[in-house]
Amino acid sequence: MTASHTTSNPVESWINVIKEARSMHVLGFFRWIRTWLAKKCVKRAEEAAEKDPNTPTDYAISSIEKADRLARRLKGSDITQLRRGVWKVGSFEASIDVSGDVPRRWECSCAPAKRSLLPCEHALAVAKKVDVEASDLVPKVYRWGAVLSLYDGG
Repeated sequence: MTASHTTSNPVESWINVIKEARSMHVLGFFRWIRTWLAKKCVKRAEEAAEKDPNTPTDYAISSIEKADRLARRLKGSDITQLRRGVWKVGSFEASIDVSGDVPRRWECSCAPAKRSLLPCEHALAVAKKVDVEASDLVPKVYRWGAVLSLYDGG
């Protein structure tokens, strides 16, 4: 939150942001908040409009790069096929749907994969083994088209 001063309490910071609008009628107050938020979001919306909607966001790319660095530590012998489409990577099982459209569906039994929609190092290791681009595993919600839809009401 951006304010003229910082406090340890987010509510106090927000109160400082809206201090000029607090005395307004409720509809005017909401218009003021909407305008303030729009000004803060314009830069991000313009950035999203300039990007290819199917390209992964910067956050997704940096997450994949981090997971890829971890995936490179895995040896080829650590990756064995258990059955069609399912691979054992270290002590985890990972799978990628190579028959589907992009973004491809993937799964892994590791904890980070269960918390995130972005591929973990095990999924990336399997992707390399089956010759699938890492960016093909990024879901639509982490692509610039989804970011743009937040701002254009889509």
